[in-house]
Amino acid sequence: MGWWSTCIMGGDTPLDLQGAICQAMGLRFDYEKAGYNYTRTLLEERVQDVVACIEDTGDSAWWNHYGDRNIAYQVLGYMFLETGADLPSALRGRIVKAARDDEWAKEDPRRRAVMDNFIAALGAHVAGTPTKLLQVGLFEEIQRVLAPKV
Repeated sequence: MGWWSTCIMGGDTPLDLQGAICQAMGLRFDYEKAGYNYTRTLLEERVQDVVACIEDTGDSAWWNHYGDRNIAYQVLGYMFLETGADLPSALRGRIVKAARDDEWAKEDPRRRAVMDNFIAALGAHVAGTPTKLLQVGLFEEIQRVLAPKV
């Protein structure tokens, strides 16, 4: 399906990677919530497991399927912001680098603005305080595109 918005979570790849990150933390998909029940505490406790999966270069590495380590770090950063989890400074630096190195942002000023806002949110992040980033869901985008023009 691809991407429907320039937001961090605005495409299939970040949603798939969010699922892979949650599975690396030992979570299963919750069909009643239509998502994963990740928490601040779980992210803080399992961050090393997740980073190990992101950095894996073996035959079974995520990159053989998903292809972009930067997007994985962006998704992980989004999850830390969303839950207010304590973000280790080295990981914060790696997530900022992933946003700065975003290939799409080098070509699209709208995506660059999203990455700039993401970097600013990471810099202002305080553990214990969840941060909401603007996200455009697939159904909202479909509704926008199909809405009658007046």
